[in-house]
Amino acid sequence: MLVLIIVSNIGFSYKLERMLLFGDSSYDGIIKEVEKIFSGNNKELIALEYKRIGEILSQEPNIENKYVMSVDFNYPYYSNSKFLFTTFTEGEDTDSLNEFISRKNWSEIEIAYSNNNSVPDDRYDKYKPIADYLVYTEAHEERVSEHLKILRDPNHPEIPQNFEVLYISNQTGVVVYRINH
Repeated sequence: MLVLIIVSNIGFSYKLERMLLFGDSSYDGIIKEVEKIFSGNNKELIALEYKRIGEILSQEPNIENKYVMSVDFNYPYYSNSKFLFTTFTEGEDTDSLNEFISRKNWSEIEIAYSNNNSVPDDRYDKYKPIADYLVYTEAHEERVSEHLKILRDPNHPEIPQNFEVLYISNQTGVVVYRINH
């Protein structure tokens, strides 16, 4: 019985780590999960991706005063930029991408949650930041609003002209846009 408790705790801890650090909230069954433990390739790939994108963004002019909108803090961390948090579920389904990044139709709760999880935080909504860069990743796509999933395809006709692709990875499903205001 004790062995079963220890094994289940190890399994839970492993799955929690993958979910929190790598955005892997899928569950493929015990055998597939055990295979993931021993493959380990995905962890290195994602970590390298954070660093690579951070280096690309760090080359942008005045990046330390620009906002990177993402669900993941790692990209702005490695680029030394400001961070504007999003879950890609905010706003209305009819919003354009420009309305989404300007947070035009976000509810007060969505804005407060974003502001409190952004860096620097904007607890009192004084600064009203707008994204200068957007990092979209397919790793969190099961939670993304349907109308925002077009971000995975930079050639989609509904992507505005002011969204310029800086980086795309077919391997990890990450797309980085520069937003020209």
